[in-house]
Amino acid sequence: LLSVAEAKKYLGGENKQVKGVWRTDERCAQGTEFAKSKEKVYDGGGVKLWNWEKPDKGYEWAKGNSQWWLRTPVGGGGGRFAAYVDFHGYFYDGDVYDFVFSDCRGVRPCVRVRF
Repeated sequence: LLSVAEAKKYLGGENKQVKGVWRTDERCAQGTEFAKSKEKVYDGGGVKLWNWEKPDKGYEWAKGNSQWWLRTPVGGGGGRFAAYVDFHGYFYDGDVYDFVFSDCRGVRPCVRVRF
């Protein structure tokens, strides 16, 4: 997984405001149909990969986008919290973050090959 610094370096720097909405299209991602259809079941409950399906016309461009994890630990908590990118490509890497065991976010593995 990318760190926050790597995501900023390779996928666009700081969060941007476009027409009053915080968004950075270079970081937006959509989960595969496979990921969106699978449900992990635990303790009698379950959750699928979240994707943006709200009918708000101002966010039509975000339809189908999914959130995805970064590997950067944040917020203390002994590694229980990590940064992530939301439906709009916005970094949540400071005051807002989530437990790493929230499995409703996707992963975007990456590899850098040098020749």
